[in-house]
Amino acid sequence: MVRNIIFILLLLIAADSQAQNRSRRRAKAQPTVQTEVSQEAMRNIYNKVRTPYKYGLVVAPESNDRKVDCPTVFRQGDMWYMTYVCYNGSNGTNGRGYETWIAESKDLLHWQTLGRVLAFGNEGWDMNQRGGFPALIDNEWGGSYNIQKFKDRYWMTYIGGAGTGYESVNAPLSIGLASTDGDVTKAHLWETYKKPIMSYDDKEAQWWEQMTQYKSTVYMVDKKKFGYQFMMFYNAAGKNETHPKGERVGIAFSNDMKKWKRYEGNPVFAHDSDGTITGDAQIVKMGNLYVMFYFSAFNPTREYNAFNTFAASYDLIHWTDWQGEDLIIPSKPYDEMFAHKSCVINHNGVVYHFYCAVNNHDQRGIAVATSKPMGKSEVNFPRPNATGKRFITSLNDNWNITFDRKTFVKDIPFNLDDYYGALQKEHGNLHGNATFKKTFTAPDMDGKQYFIRFEGVGTYAEVTLNGKRLGRYDIGRTTKTIDITKNVNKSGDNELTVRVSHPKGITDMPWVCGGGRSGRGGGGRRLQLRMGVQ
Repeated sequence: MVRNIIFILLLLIAADSQAQNRSRRRAKAQPTVQTEVSQEAMRNIYNKVRTPYKYGLVVAPESNDRKVDCPTVFRQGDMWYMTYVCYNGSNGTNGRGYETWIAESKDLLHWQTLGRVLAFGNEGWDMNQRGGFPALIDNEWGGSYNIQKFKDRYWMTYIGGAGTGYESVNAPLSIGLASTDGDVTKAHLWETYKKPIMSYDDKEAQWWEQMTQYKSTVYMVDKKKFGYQFMMFYNAAGKNETHPKGERVGIAFSNDMKKWKRYEGNPVFAHDSDGTITGDAQIVKMGNLYVMFYFSAFNPTREYNAFNTFAASYDLIHWTDWQGEDLIIPSKPYDEMFAHKSCVINHNGVVYHFYCAVNNHDQRGIAVATSKPMGKSEVNFPRPNATGKRFITSLNDNWNITFDRKTFVKDIPFNLDDYYGALQKEHGNLHGNATFKKTFTAPDMDGKQYFIRFEGVGTYAEVTLNGKRLGRYDIGRTTKTIDITKNVNKSGDNELTVRVSHPKGITDMPWVCGGGRSGRGGGGRRLQLRMGVQ
């Protein structure tokens, strides 16, 4: 009997030992979840997605009482389609709100607006705000970009609200749902649901979204991994005792598009500084990584107001922010205030980065930058409304420059000389002459004076406007304002020619040689047209 008991105990001990060994082996065999993406991997992403060539505006409002925003691009057949939201006001309070429109294109550069897909209502929680974003677009990098159906319908989430004005200026926004069984390539009104699918004042609403909700986009994900087949990325505004007021990005899950469960670890991505906006995530699958294109605004780490950049993740939950150069920043007269809100497409070896462009006149449209030179757009904003005592517009774009018997087109500031050395303090001190030419249109403002202002020319400038020689000016690294009231064509084309000279042996001007950062001397710095009352 004792022998049998001992034998049974030995079997139990052996079995337990084997079970522990199997458990340890399974633990060792389980892959480690990688949550941090290396900056080297991020650099590879950056090199794939960078778009240094700004083509210009592709969708612009026809009048100054419209503002166009938030592009979403997809493909059906051989055609491309873009939804965008349109605000029907000239400022933040005099418009009713957002509607959603659709446009089509054969080449991603030339777009024709077709009409509305979400329009204002006569009543209801969303009667004055319906800014939509199509769901279930193929988000594989270089993929089909087709919009997919669920239950034989196309789907769209949208920011909705009863308050008037731009976004949430008068009342908070919630997230609504729309769908259609019609032809997604045609302009027709989609069916909207009577209640929001998520709201800032839900019982389940989290601290970071309790002020208002904004843009949302829904993607199809692995149900085995997440327990749900749909994942929504959305940004919202909120604050609490430990986090300042700002906009952040969170996620929610659903199996039927109508009932959503917020992720308990929200927000999944943020820049936690007072007043900073982080939002409008576009998710792209790139190999074993997910890339989030997003915009940030009023970020204390940047000198400009708003910009587009990206983050990356292995699991759609843990995101690593890119620490290098931003993808899109304000740099042109049409986007000098804000260059933000991404929709990035990779097609036939060219990357197209669509974004919302806002200038200093608060005109708002859709622009695109590309990975290869694609020419220049002929789409422009309407002539700005003249307000107040002073109206200023930039003339930095598209100068025809003739130098050394060659003519080319460049934006200014542009430097014909070059700088050398590790600190770029040695330059070639190029001597000679160059001619800068540009055509511009001036607004018609009765009783106003017109000025042109130079913010640096190296070194002398002979200025001619519409065939009339205005004079030769010693400018160098100083500024010069010239009255052009008698020579400007109001509401017509104006031909401006600046003949720049930098001869040898200059003795009558300071700061003509040595020093300075690349791009700050030579052929020209900034040139602006100033118009106003003195």
